[in-house]
Amino acid sequence: MAPSGVEAREYLERHHVPFYLRDVIALLLQTRTERPLEFVAEYFAEVLEGKNVLCREFEYVNGSTHNRWSFIVSSRETFAGLDATQPTSNLELLQLLQLVCPDFPPRLVNEAAKLCGRVNGPHALGKLMHATFACLYFSEFLRWTAGCFDACRPDNRGLADLASLVRLLTSAARSEDITFSIPPVRVYDELLTVLGEGEVSLFQVQQGLLSSRAVAECIDPSCSPRSDPSGAACGSHGASTSAASPGTDANFKTSIIPHPGHSDTSQGLGVAATASGQPTIGAKEQLSARRSRTKVGPGKQPIAGGNSKI
Repeated sequence: MAPSGVEAREYLERHHVPFYLRDVIALLLQTRTERPLEFVAEYFAEVLEGKNVLCREFEYVNGSTHNRWSFIVSSRETFAGLDATQPTSNLELLQLLQLVCPDFPPRLVNEAAKLCGRVNGPHALGKLMHATFACLYFSEFLRWTAGCFDACRPDNRGLADLASLVRLLTSAARSEDITFSIPPVRVYDELLTVLGEGEVSLFQVQQGLLSSRAVAECIDPSCSPRSDPSGAACGSHGASTSAASPGTDANFKTSIIPHPGHSDTSQGLGVAATASGQPTIGAKEQLSARRSRTKVGPGKQPIAGGNSKI
């Protein structure tokens, strides 16, 4: 049975086809190429390979789950040579990411630093970068979690019963109405294991979610191979995992985000921090060297290569 017009439109929207068509048409009008069909074919080939986001504006990077995943992989490849344990301020990480995406927003780095336990840092580069990528990839999920948290609050004390919240989140996560990327439902079992029973703050919930193994497997190629690129459990990313490298579990919890109980704040995301610090030494030079070895796609974006270590 052929799909209805409504089903066809929903399918196209779910996979962001109109979004990419609008972008490639705009690029065609800019370049005025004499081979438009080849241009379009190469554009979509690079989208499928995750090579379409470097040096593009944040609106484009953030425009689809697949683009977010591609940006994360490309950024890890670009900065693979940097020391993941190096103390890094919010501003330093922002300057690194803005070498890849010129208008990457400070808000995401500041939110990530807050979830790492210290609003103004510094934090280990790998830890702060992981938290920033989690805030980027799961931005709608974090806002949705905050809404569910508010629904479970009996009063204005800013606390909710964790067991009730987990039941609500688990039930809602299985709904077909969810259109954004969410981690596997086992993330809530991890949350109960880490936080235990009783009342918790929104900040503890968000910190616990982003420090979970389930979330890391969705955004870090080194944690687990992503076997279903089109599945909804870890988001409809559809991205290449060619950058994946072996990972270890021994110090996973402590190397990403601190235990939710260790925090200097009880509020959830939304409070912007003031970043400070100096640019990471040598980062710009390393990125320039990597770019000099890349090819250029139809949108004139460099394409990086290498294995992720961060």
